[in-house]
Amino acid sequence: MKLQPVFSALCLACFVIFGNPALFAQTAPSGASQDLLQDPSWLVGSTLQSIITQFGSPLAVYSVRGQEPWQDDVVFSYDGIDLYWYQNRVWQISIPQGFGLKKGDSKETVLAILGEPLIQQDTYLVYRLPSRGWPLRLRVLFSESNTVHSLYVYRPDF
Repeated sequence: MKLQPVFSALCLACFVIFGNPALFAQTAPSGASQDLLQDPSWLVGSTLQSIITQFGSPLAVYSVRGQEPWQDDVVFSYDGIDLYWYQNRVWQISIPQGFGLKKGDSKETVLAILGEPLIQQDTYLVYRLPSRGWPLRLRVLFSESNTVHSLYVYRPDF
């Protein structure tokens, strides 16, 4: 029995799996597709393994202090999209644009595009999003000039 073809196939497979640098190239969620920027809510609830598998290592990892110690977050940052973690699952996402909105849009533009919010405050609006097995919300935060400063998609039950 000749082992040369089997050995060659195994070597090729090992090179493709372990030796191909393209497999370890970092990709950011922002480059994944336009769908991600239109409705990134599918990322909420993702596991650590699924995020690393799909997007690779984050560009940065940092912590965010909450008002209470139990509210502290670990955040993975991917080229403008930040993923907030709770017990190995994404519970909140910060995005530069989505749902037809982008940073810099006026409050009037937000209201014209999304309609009446669930909660309306001077500095933010909260919208109910379609459920994906758990409740989801979109929080739109405004700067002092009443333009969109930040967009967050999150689970309100966390």
